[in-house]
Amino acid sequence: TETELGALTTALRYEKETDVFYHELVSALSKEDRPLFDKFLRTEDGHLALVQAQFDAVQGRGFWFDISAFIQDG
Repeated sequence: TETELGALTTALRYEKETDVFYHELVSALSKEDRPLFDKFLRTEDGHLALVQAQFDAVQGRGFWFDISAFIQDG
């Protein structure tokens, strides 16, 4: 899974950069025009969340979409 982890690391970096780019681009629009891109930004945020979830799963961190996959008592 080292190859998979490397690919996901690259994908995660690009998704983060792209997410920031689109959010900055939309924030530069007039307040009246920004709502036109709400669905687009949510979709882009979803891409980032999916890659992050896959990255976490491959690393075996015990989380899926920021939810603990196990419960630790005490």
